[in-house]
Amino acid sequence: MPPWAAALALTLVVEVPLVAAFYGGQRWRMAAVSVVMNAATNLTLNLLLPRLPGLRGGHHVLPGELLATLSEAAAYALASRPRDLPRALFVSSLANGCSFSAGWLFFVRWAPAYHRLFGLLTVGAAHGRLG
Repeated sequence: MPPWAAALALTLVVEVPLVAAFYGGQRWRMAAVSVVMNAATNLTLNLLLPRLPGLRGGHHVLPGELLATLSEAAAYALASRPRDLPRALFVSSLANGCSFSAGWLFFVRWAPAYHRLFGLLTVGAAHGRLG
């Protein structure tokens, strides 16, 4: 699975249930809005922004996360009944903070160790040294 697809999947798994949980009585509509907005913002963050001059080398993350949080909050405020911008900002900030943290834990902390461990086991077993 390409890294952008894994990032999108992780984002959806974390954010959609959180958004739905904060909008009782309109969970399905808000979950649908969350899926659409997260797909758009996550793909923009991971595929488009890193290609822009001046945002290479990881410099796209902070502006991308800010863009995602604000645009998702705007969509939640417009889709929710009654419209409530402070609530939408809170929910979007919380969901984005949680998915960013989960992404950091997975891609920065866990995945490299996983690949080192299983890469070592695979290479070692192929050479008759392990397993």
